[in-house]
Amino acid sequence: MTGNHILEIRNLTKDYDGKVILKGISFNVREGEFITLLGPSGCGKSTTLDIIGGREKPNGGEVLFEGKDLRPIPANKRQINTIFQNYALFPQYNVFDNIAYGLRIKKTKEEIVLKEVATFIKKMGLEGMEYKKVNDLSGGQKQRVAIARALILKPKILLLDEPMAALDVQLRKKMQNELKNLQEEIGITFILVTHDQEEALTMSDRIIVMNEGKIQQIGAPEDIYNEPENR
Repeated sequence: MTGNHILEIRNLTKDYDGKVILKGISFNVREGEFITLLGPSGCGKSTTLDIIGGREKPNGGEVLFEGKDLRPIPANKRQINTIFQNYALFPQYNVFDNIAYGLRIKKTKEEIVLKEVATFIKKMGLEGMEYKKVNDLSGGQKQRVAIARALILKPKILLLDEPMAALDVQLRKKMQNELKNLQEEIGITFILVTHDQEEALTMSDRIIVMNEGKIQQIGAPEDIYNEPENR
């Protein structure tokens, strides 16, 4: 690891069917940092997230996690979890079993599963909903379940692919504050993808502005707001 960089992206390239999606992007992410990839649809931000998470392979470049090459490591072996826009919850399971899913897949002792799930039920404000089906939950409640399910596995990086896009404005602002407070409390690295500038400015330690497969600017929210390089 270089300094306190948990993740290093070096000259990443990606194309689909001859269309270039990523044009040699490079950036570093510090341990415990809240980073946002900000840009319009089609700029390459979600593809970048998919490469970090192991759902896509780059055509070129390097992805280093704690100084080690991530590319040969399958998604389920990385210490990286993802929350998707649709949350990808299991409709056949209740809240408790959704949150417990990853621990049970890892054959964790049931007494530990019960204790860990109870901790995250409380942390995410889901008390009393343990046995509800996820289809009976509101959008904000579904998001809390998805966050708990991801964090219970204690990843070192949490990837968030526009998880608040489907929420109404009032709930979105509430969840932005909750997510930022949670990230500061648990201290792990968050990487968020969004096209919403206000969301990026509100939540991030640093913002990576992307457009047409390139990085336009990297900086703190106040720098991006006061001195944008894409005017």
